[in-house]
Amino acid sequence: MSLSFSEVWRDAGVDDGSTKYPAAMMVPATGANLVMLRGAGPKLQFKPDSHFTVKEITPGNKAALQTAKREVPELSMRSKSEDTAGAFALIPFFGDMIAKAFAEQLPGRKLDDAVARAKSSSARLLLVEGRRRGQGTLTVKSDKNEARMKVWVRDAKSVSVAFHFVHDLGPDGGSRQRSSWTPAAASQWMKRLNDIYTPQTNISFTLRTAAPLPVKQKLPDRLALAQWVALGIKPTAGAVVNIFLVGTWIGDRNDPLGSFIKASRDIVVDDRITQDEIVTTMAHEIGHLLGASVNFGHPEPADRSFLMTTLDWRQGAHIPQDYAQHFNPI
Repeated sequence: MSLSFSEVWRDAGVDDGSTKYPAAMMVPATGANLVMLRGAGPKLQFKPDSHFTVKEITPGNKAALQTAKREVPELSMRSKSEDTAGAFALIPFFGDMIAKAFAEQLPGRKLDDAVARAKSSSARLLLVEGRRRGQGTLTVKSDKNEARMKVWVRDAKSVSVAFHFVHDLGPDGGSRQRSSWTPAAASQWMKRLNDIYTPQTNISFTLRTAAPLPVKQKLPDRLALAQWVALGIKPTAGAVVNIFLVGTWIGDRNDPLGSFIKASRDIVVDDRITQDEIVTTMAHEIGHLLGASVNFGHPEPADRSFLMTTLDWRQGAHIPQDYAQHFNPI
């Protein structure tokens, strides 16, 4: 059996490998990440690399276990059960019940679970710790077999975000809230945006503001791109990412779920039902903004598990390291 690498959890900074996207992983320059090694014999030999260190995690290696719990973003930030539950939180009456059922069926993103799965599948769980920024190669030999994986060691990058909740004039001439969402949702959105980006790119988002944005005129109930651009709104919050909640958004008349407007660097999103749905849309449009210098579009339209292809959180939010290089270059 040949040696091969695989991700421990979905969308956690590891590319399993394909013809176009070879095996690769993201490691924070001052943190760590995990990867599974399959097909190995009893002994492992690692080739040294100045960008990172690597060691095997076993139940008896307490130092490695503690380092992983502290330094791996996927472990320090969230659990799979919490992520699953959030998708149903706003469904009336049965939301909690559905969330609990899903959580029971999906493995928690806990280190003990990863160690147990490695043991049950005869795989090896590796801890890769960043030492310095740059690209290295993880080379492992076992018996007569060898496996290689690119390791992108990325510095932390902080990006500020502002949420603008558009209010226009209602039929009575008073202020009308256009979105069903309110600023109270912003803190949860920030957590979920970081869930997607930090483990895969080492980008973390910070909240600059979340506040109503009054527009002193009545806007169409279904707001189109040309109508939005004509408003000439210029945010004053000083954030890198400005996200506008406008209610029903039809963009350039093809009813998109969200749009990145390159000329103004605005992101406008349509109302979605759940936290996960609207955050996946925001995360997708943020990818367009972060990759705007290379006109980053939808590189893999056939792969529904990629963040830059899908706006459906159920399909996945994977960011290959080739994409991450545009978002947070080394």
